[in-house]
Amino acid sequence: MTTVPSPLPSAPPPAPPVPTTSTASTVTELTDDYLAAGQCVSVVSEAISNISPATYDPVPCESRTAVAQVSSRTRTAVARSSVPAARRPACKDDTDFVLDLGPNLVRASHGNAAPNGKEAYACLRNLKAPHPGDPGQGGGPMIGVGDCIVRATAADGKPSARELRCDWTGPNKPQYKIVKKFLSPLLTPRGSTPDKCAPGTAYEYSDGARQVCADWLPGASNGAGAPGLTG
Repeated sequence: MTTVPSPLPSAPPPAPPVPTTSTASTVTELTDDYLAAGQCVSVVSEAISNISPATYDPVPCESRTAVAQVSSRTRTAVARSSVPAARRPACKDDTDFVLDLGPNLVRASHGNAAPNGKEAYACLRNLKAPHPGDPGQGGGPMIGVGDCIVRATAADGKPSARELRCDWTGPNKPQYKIVKKFLSPLLTPRGSTPDKCAPGTAYEYSDGARQVCADWLPGASNGAGAPGLTG
Protein backbone atom coordinates (compact mmCIF):
# COMPACT_ATOMS: atom_id res chain seq x y z
CA MET A 1 0.00 0.00 0.00
CA THR A 2 10.65 -7.90 3.50
CA THR A 3 7.46 -6.81 5.21
CA VAL A 4 4.93 -7.76 2.60
CA PRO A 5 2.37 -5.11 1.68
CA SER A 6 -1.11 -5.87 0.39
CA PRO A 7 -1.27 -8.69 -2.16
CA LEU A 8 -3.40 -6.47 -4.31
CA PRO A 9 -1.46 -3.18 -4.52
CA SER A 10 -2.79 -0.30 -6.52
CA ALA A 11 -0.94 0.88 -9.58
CA PRO A 12 1.06 4.12 -9.22
CA PRO A 13 -1.24 7.13 -9.81
CA PRO A 14 -0.84 9.31 -12.88
CA ALA A 15 1.80 11.94 -12.19
CA PRO A 16 0.64 15.56 -12.00
CA PRO A 17 1.22 17.41 -15.27
CA VAL A 18 4.53 19.24 -15.23
CA PRO A 19 6.93 20.41 -17.93
CA THR A 20 8.88 17.43 -19.27
CA THR A 21 12.44 17.36 -20.43
CA SER A 22 14.33 15.30 -22.96
CA THR A 23 17.63 15.66 -21.11
CA ALA A 24 18.94 12.26 -20.07
CA SER A 25 19.77 11.66 -16.41
CA THR A 26 23.47 12.07 -15.58
CA VAL A 27 23.26 9.14 -13.14
CA THR A 28 24.72 6.01 -14.72
CA GLU A 29 24.77 3.50 -11.84
CA LEU A 30 22.15 2.18 -9.44
CA THR A 31 23.53 2.80 -5.95
CA ASP A 32 22.08 3.57 -2.51
CA ASP A 33 22.48 7.29 -3.29
CA TYR A 34 20.05 7.15 -6.22
CA LEU A 35 16.68 8.49 -5.01
CA ALA A 36 17.57 8.04 -1.36
CA ALA A 37 15.07 8.78 1.41
CA GLY A 38 14.29 12.49 1.63
CA GLN A 39 15.03 13.25 -2.02
CA CYS A 40 12.34 14.65 -4.29
CA VAL A 41 11.53 13.75 -7.87
CA SER A 42 10.21 15.43 -10.99
CA VAL A 43 8.50 13.82 -13.96
CA VAL A 44 10.74 13.05 -16.93
CA SER A 45 7.97 11.45 -18.96
CA GLU A 46 4.32 10.74 -18.24
CA ALA A 47 2.88 7.24 -18.05
CA ILE A 48 1.39 5.82 -21.24
CA SER A 49 -1.64 3.85 -20.05
CA ASN A 50 -0.45 0.35 -19.07
CA ILE A 51 2.26 0.33 -21.73
CA SER A 52 4.94 2.36 -19.98
CA PRO A 53 5.08 3.75 -16.42
CA ALA A 54 5.95 7.35 -15.62
CA THR A 55 9.67 8.14 -15.34
CA TYR A 56 11.15 10.27 -12.56
CA ASP A 57 14.46 12.04 -11.92
CA PRO A 58 15.85 13.51 -8.66
CA VAL A 59 15.45 17.28 -8.17
CA PRO A 60 15.80 19.63 -5.18
CA CYS A 61 12.62 19.56 -3.11
CA GLU A 62 12.26 23.34 -3.56
CA SER A 63 12.16 22.95 -7.35
CA ARG A 64 8.90 23.99 -8.99
CA THR A 65 8.94 20.68 -10.88
CA ALA A 66 9.18 18.50 -7.75
CA VAL A 67 6.08 16.32 -7.47
CA ALA A 68 6.84 13.69 -4.80
CA GLN A 69 9.31 12.84 -2.04
CA VAL A 70 10.96 9.52 -1.19
CA SER A 71 9.81 8.50 2.28
CA SER A 72 11.79 5.25 2.42
CA ARG A 73 13.89 3.04 0.18
CA THR A 74 15.26 -0.49 0.12
CA ARG A 75 19.00 -1.00 -0.05
CA THR A 76 20.44 -1.64 -3.49
CA ALA A 77 21.08 -5.37 -3.78
CA VAL A 78 21.40 -8.19 -6.28
CA ALA A 79 18.00 -8.90 -7.81
CA ARG A 80 16.31 -11.79 -6.03
CA SER A 81 13.26 -12.51 -8.19
CA SER A 82 10.70 -11.03 -10.54
CA VAL A 83 8.27 -10.06 -7.75
CA PRO A 84 6.53 -6.80 -8.78
CA ALA A 85 8.02 -3.63 -7.30
CA ALA A 86 4.89 -2.71 -5.36
CA ARG A 87 5.17 -5.97 -3.39
CA ARG A 88 8.77 -5.53 -2.31
CA PRO A 89 9.39 -2.63 0.09
CA ALA A 90 7.93 -2.19 3.55
CA CYS A 91 6.32 1.16 2.82
CA LYS A 92 4.26 3.24 5.21
CA ASP A 93 0.51 2.89 4.82
CA ASP A 94 0.21 6.46 3.45
CA THR A 95 2.58 5.76 0.53
CA ASP A 96 1.10 7.09 -2.73
CA PHE A 97 3.19 4.96 -5.10
CA VAL A 98 6.22 2.67 -5.31
CA LEU A 99 9.00 3.10 -7.85
CA ASP A 100 11.13 0.27 -9.22
CA LEU A 101 14.41 2.18 -9.39
CA GLY A 102 16.36 0.00 -11.84
CA PRO A 103 13.96 0.33 -14.80
CA ASN A 104 13.31 3.97 -13.87
CA LEU A 105 17.05 4.76 -14.10
CA VAL A 106 17.27 3.05 -17.51
CA ARG A 107 14.33 5.09 -18.82
CA ALA A 108 15.58 8.36 -17.29
CA SER A 109 19.04 7.91 -18.80
CA HIS A 110 17.62 7.00 -22.22
CA GLY A 111 19.29 3.61 -21.94
CA ASN A 112 22.73 4.97 -21.00
CA ALA A 113 22.62 3.39 -17.53
CA ALA A 114 21.99 -0.19 -16.45
CA PRO A 115 21.16 -1.72 -13.05
CA ASN A 116 23.81 -4.42 -13.66
CA GLY A 117 21.71 -7.10 -12.03
CA LYS A 118 20.83 -4.98 -9.01
CA GLU A 119 17.45 -3.79 -7.74
CA ALA A 120 16.05 -1.20 -5.33
CA TYR A 121 12.61 0.22 -4.64
CA ALA A 122 11.44 3.57 -3.30
CA CYS A 123 8.24 4.49 -1.49
CA LEU A 124 7.02 7.97 -2.46
CA ARG A 125 4.37 10.41 -1.33
CA ASN A 126 3.04 13.20 -3.50
CA LEU A 127 4.00 16.71 -2.35
CA LYS A 128 0.45 17.88 -3.08
CA ALA A 129 -2.98 16.25 -3.23
CA PRO A 130 -4.28 13.88 -4.38
CA HIS A 131 -2.95 11.33 -1.92
CA PRO A 132 -4.36 7.95 -2.96
CA GLY A 133 -2.46 6.32 -0.08
CA ASP A 134 -4.44 8.19 2.60
CA PRO A 135 -6.97 6.15 4.61
CA GLY A 136 -10.22 5.61 2.74
CA GLN A 137 -9.04 6.97 -0.61
CA GLY A 138 -9.02 3.57 -2.31
CA GLY A 139 -5.51 3.75 -3.76
CA GLY A 140 -1.82 3.50 -3.04
CA PRO A 141 0.18 0.26 -2.86
CA MET A 142 -0.62 -0.44 0.81
CA ILE A 143 -3.78 -1.34 2.71
CA GLY A 144 -3.94 0.01 6.24
CA VAL A 145 -6.17 1.06 9.12
CA GLY A 146 -9.01 3.27 7.89
CA ASP A 147 -9.08 1.78 4.39
CA CYS A 148 -12.18 0.05 3.04
CA ILE A 149 -12.19 -3.32 1.32
CA VAL A 150 -14.22 -6.10 -0.23
CA ARG A 151 -13.40 -9.76 0.16
CA ALA A 152 -11.08 -11.30 -2.39
CA THR A 153 -9.13 -14.52 -2.84
CA ALA A 154 -5.36 -14.60 -3.29
CA ALA A 155 -3.66 -16.71 -5.96
CA ASP A 156 -3.01 -19.43 -3.38
CA GLY A 157 -6.70 -19.59 -2.51
CA LYS A 158 -6.34 -17.89 0.87
CA PRO A 159 -8.56 -14.97 2.00
CA SER A 160 -7.40 -11.57 0.83
CA ALA A 161 -8.95 -8.17 0.10
CA ARG A 162 -9.39 -5.54 -2.57
CA GLU A 163 -9.29 -1.88 -1.57
CA LEU A 164 -12.08 0.53 -2.54
CA ARG A 165 -12.92 4.11 -1.67
CA CYS A 166 -14.80 4.47 1.61
CA ASP A 167 -17.20 7.12 0.25
CA TRP A 168 -19.06 4.60 -1.96
CA THR A 169 -18.53 6.75 -5.07
CA GLY A 170 -17.25 3.94 -7.29
CA PRO A 171 -19.20 1.25 -9.15
CA ASN A 172 -18.20 -1.32 -6.50
CA LYS A 173 -19.09 -0.77 -2.87
CA PRO A 174 -16.87 -1.67 0.10
CA GLN A 175 -17.99 -4.22 2.68
CA TYR A 176 -15.52 -3.65 5.50
CA LYS A 177 -13.30 -1.03 7.10
CA ILE A 178 -9.90 -2.04 8.47
CA VAL A 179 -9.66 -1.38 12.20
CA LYS A 180 -6.40 -3.12 13.10
CA LYS A 181 -3.21 -4.33 11.42
CA PHE A 182 -0.38 -6.09 13.23
CA LEU A 183 2.58 -8.43 12.73
CA SER A 184 1.47 -11.94 11.78
CA PRO A 185 1.77 -14.47 14.63
CA LEU A 186 4.39 -16.49 12.72
CA LEU A 187 6.65 -13.42 12.64
CA THR A 188 6.11 -12.35 16.24
CA PRO A 189 9.46 -12.17 18.10
CA ARG A 190 10.20 -15.16 20.31
CA GLY A 191 8.99 -14.59 23.84
CA SER A 192 6.33 -12.08 22.78
CA THR A 193 2.60 -12.74 22.91
CA PRO A 194 1.11 -12.73 19.40
CA ASP A 195 -1.53 -10.09 18.83
CA LYS A 196 -4.96 -11.02 17.49
CA CYS A 197 -8.17 -9.54 16.20
CA ALA A 198 -10.89 -8.68 18.70
CA PRO A 199 -13.66 -11.24 19.28
CA GLY A 200 -16.48 -10.77 16.79
CA THR A 201 -14.25 -9.28 14.08
CA ALA A 202 -16.24 -9.46 10.83
CA TYR A 203 -13.34 -10.34 8.52
CA GLU A 204 -9.65 -11.02 8.95
CA TYR A 205 -6.85 -12.15 6.67
CA SER A 206 -3.06 -12.14 6.37
CA ASP A 207 -1.01 -10.53 3.62
CA GLY A 208 1.95 -12.71 4.59
CA ALA A 209 3.61 -10.45 7.11
CA ARG A 210 0.66 -8.60 8.62
CA GLN A 211 -2.65 -9.74 10.02
CA VAL A 212 -5.58 -7.48 9.10
CA CYS A 213 -8.83 -7.08 11.09
CA ALA A 214 -11.89 -5.45 9.54
CA ASP A 215 -15.40 -4.61 10.73
CA TRP A 216 -18.60 -4.26 8.70
CA LEU A 217 -19.29 -0.88 7.19
CA PRO A 218 -22.65 0.68 8.05
CA GLY A 219 -25.07 -0.21 5.27
CA ALA A 220 -23.12 -3.24 4.08
CA SER A 221 -24.83 -6.61 4.25
CA ASN A 222 -23.18 -9.41 6.23
CA GLY A 223 -23.30 -11.75 3.29
CA ALA A 224 -23.88 -11.90 -0.43
CA GLY A 225 -25.92 -9.02 -1.69
CA ALA A 226 -24.29 -6.14 0.14
CA PRO A 227 -25.87 -2.89 -1.09
CA GLY A 228 -24.44 -2.04 -4.49
CA LEU A 229 -21.78 -4.76 -4.35
CA THR A 230 -20.76 -5.88 -7.82
CA GLY A 231 -17.36 -7.42 -7.15
